[in-house]
Amino acid sequence: MSVRETERTRRTRPSGMTLLEAATLIAVIGTLAAAFLPTFFRSIEVSRVAQASADLSRLADAITAYYRGDLPMAKGRRGCLPDAAEAIAPRDLEAPSNPPPIESTWAGLQFAPAVPQFFDYHYRPSVSGCGVRDAIVSLEATADMDHDGERSSFARTLTIQNGRIEPTAVLRARDRTE
Repeated sequence: MSVRETERTRRTRPSGMTLLEAATLIAVIGTLAAAFLPTFFRSIEVSRVAQASADLSRLADAITAYYRGDLPMAKGRRGCLPDAAEAIAPRDLEAPSNPPPIESTWAGLQFAPAVPQFFDYHYRPSVSGCGVRDAIVSLEATADMDHDGERSSFARTLTIQNGRIEPTAVLRARDRTE
């Protein structure tokens, strides 16, 4: 066998992938994505529910402090509840450099959710003003969790009986995952 024949029989492989290798790689990536994407999206949902729960707890603490006269806006008066407030609408990271002013009730409670904000927050007392001895205060966070037009709702309640304010420990959820 001559040198020329040896060179002819030896084929050099071109650089790159064959079609079969590319198809195999795509199949493996697709399988991994199908396995892990639902877990990833579920973890996002769980973190949003945790955010709503934490924000509602902070809001309940702020209302309790206001009722006890511990916040500056309460001016040391005990037994007061601020008026109901319009919802705080969600804001994203690209909020304007001059954000809209916060309604006086939210400012008085010193409550402003962190940005980006995913939920609408609602504060609804059954009665407001000073000298409140018996009332129910509803706190709610609502959002369209999966952008399908259906809103999920997370709520906490504060109960005032005979001048004592007690938050409920339970976070009530409606249409948690829609």
